[in-house]
Amino acid sequence: MSNPALVLHDIYSEWREELTDQRSSLAAMVSLDTIDGARQIAVAAEALNRIYAILHSPAFGAKYKVAVFQRQYPEWWKPLVCYNSGWQTVIDADTFISPAHLDEIETFAAFLDGKVYELQPEASRALIEIVAEARRALIADTALSDPLRQYIHLLIQKIQNALDDETVGLNFDYAEAVAGLRTAFQAAAS
Repeated sequence: MSNPALVLHDIYSEWREELTDQRSSLAAMVSLDTIDGARQIAVAAEALNRIYAILHSPAFGAKYKVAVFQRQYPEWWKPLVCYNSGWQTVIDADTFISPAHLDEIETFAAFLDGKVYELQPEASRALIEIVAEARRALIADTALSDPLRQYIHLLIQKIQNALDDETVGLNFDYAEAVAGLRTAFQAAAS
């Protein structure tokens, strides 16, 4: 998983730069008629959803002061849904997103640096092996209760799906899923 605020900042910066070079509509710039355009919208929306989850996580909120980012967050959705203009309206870079709002996202990305787990390629390979081993252990252990077996299966499947999603640019909170899997296996061991 990557830093969702950095992902969002990169997308918005790229779109803003295109609008700085020439005025256009978002519909012309990010065509939803193409797989790449739809993927860009999906990645930006997923980043915004992950940001929301982080900002409203009781554990994260108890550890860090996030109220200012919570107040700024609704503004970060507006460029994606063309709140200030509409999809077909020709706009400039400042109409798309102001430099101040883009700076807020960049500031939040810097704030999250080191606070959210970022899955590096070697860690991704290790996680693939851990998931495969967990699946083998689940199949081999016939003494588990059905509810626990089903719960562990769903966690393994969730992590596997996330690994697959990561290859197309979608984000996922691996740390939370792996912590859940660890807890489930501790319960199974006892």
